[in-house]
Amino acid sequence: MYIKFHDEDHEIKYQNLRAGIQNAEVLQNKGCLAVLYLMAGDSRLYKLFKPYFKFESCQFDYRQMLSEYELTGDLQKLAALGAHLFDGQVEVTPMMLDGLREDRTWFLAWNAVMMRKFGTVTGYEVPSNKFYGGFIQEDFSV
Repeated sequence: MYIKFHDEDHEIKYQNLRAGIQNAEVLQNKGCLAVLYLMAGDSRLYKLFKPYFKFESCQFDYRQMLSEYELTGDLQKLAALGAHLFDGQVEVTPMMLDGLREDRTWFLAWNAVMMRKFGTVTGYEVPSNKFYGGFIQEDFSV
C-alpha cells in the first residue's frame, strides 16, 4: 500500500516533519503520522496546527485550537479530520469528506485516512504512480 503525496515537495515536507520526532515509539503512532501528512500537504493546516502540536512528543491540543478559531469550508473539514485521525474524539463522516470542494484537499483527506490505517513505509521504491500528477494535471499549490 502506497500513500500518495501531491508531489515531491509534499513528501519532503512530510519526511522533514517526521524527522523532527526523535522518539521512535512516537513514530509508531499512526494518528500522529496522519496529522504530519496533513500538515505537510496543506500550508494553511501547517500554520493552524503548528502552535498546538508538540513535535517531540506528538501531542496535539486540537480542542484548544478548535475553540479559538471559527473555521469554515474545506479548512474546517480538514482540521476536524486531523483531530479525528489523531485520537478519534472528533466525529468526521465519509460524507463530510466527500463534500470537500477542491480535488487537492479531497485527495489529501483520503490519503491521510489511509496513512492513519496503514502507517508509512520508508526506504521503498518510487513507483511511477506515487504522485498525484498521474491523476490531476492542474497546479494545486497552496
